[in-house]
Amino acid sequence: GKYPEALAGYTAVAGANANGDDAIETYKQFAKVGQAIATAHTGQPADAIKALNELIAATDPTRDQALYAKIYNGLGAAHLK
Repeated sequence: GKYPEALAGYTAVAGANANGDDAIETYKQFAKVGQAIATAHTGQPADAIKALNELIAATDPTRDQALYAKIYNGLGAAHLK
């Protein structure tokens, strides 16, 4: 329930420099999903839906199924808001 604090944390991780590290890049992608979900819960669901749709377009569902699932779960949460 601490969405503003969560948003700040996710934003920090999403903006981190991955230096070509695939593991860090994966964490950044998950952070972007968390960032969008927190955005929806802080009163901006349209912005969250837009961000999540952009992630869907940029994500290969056959390569990272867990990330893709998290994106769609977040999209559902944003639509509920």
